[in-house]
Amino acid sequence: MIKTGGDVPRGQRVILRVWPSGTVLTNAGNAQPLWIGTVVTEKVEHLKPFVSLVDERNDVNGALQTLRAALPGIELENHATAKPEWNGEVLLGRSKILN
Repeated sequence: MIKTGGDVPRGQRVILRVWPSGTVLTNAGNAQPLWIGTVVTEKVEHLKPFVSLVDERNDVNGALQTLRAALPGIELENHATAKPEWNGEVLLGRSKILN
């Protein structure tokens, strides 16, 4: 998914990439696949009508907060030791099927 405009600065976009993990969660007979993903902010410069230069930004925390604001009901968890480029937070979403 790609987010532009709104709270995303001009010339940038927030990219969410997800893929199946190969794991299925079950609860009372209901099965739900577990998906994992990444979120990044990219700077986009349009050089020609059909040519763009894309540069991935190092602001993982900013991209994560943009995604969190766009997805109501998402839980924030801290599962890693914070580093200068990442605060260790991950977002957890849950299907209503397993609630």
